[in-house]
Amino acid sequence: MGALLIKIYQTTMEFIGRILLFSRRMPVGFFRTNDVVFLPSGKMDIFSSADRKGLLPVIIYLHGGGWTTGSKLTCARLCATFASEGFLVLNVKYRLGPKYRHPDQLEDIGNVLK
Repeated sequence: MGALLIKIYQTTMEFIGRILLFSRRMPVGFFRTNDVVFLPSGKMDIFSSADRKGLLPVIIYLHGGGWTTGSKLTCARLCATFASEGFLVLNVKYRLGPKYRHPDQLEDIGNVLK
């Protein structure tokens, strides 16, 4: 029963986040590469500036949610904003609890750093 309630909570929070964030316009001046696989269980979207070339400062963006909820989709607008300002942004999807337990999420993030 507890796992079902957690799944309902995760789905509800994702839905609310999408409504609040997708109703806003995306900034201009960025490129986006979706679903770059860094592990069989992990993907990331890469946002980069359309104007700046060469070396860029990097932001590794980890969505909130206490390791149990959220996704890279709810953070896309913010990552696009950083990219349009000249950053390279790695928007990471990591394994979520309760199915996966600590330190699985940290291992995913460590693999992004590699």
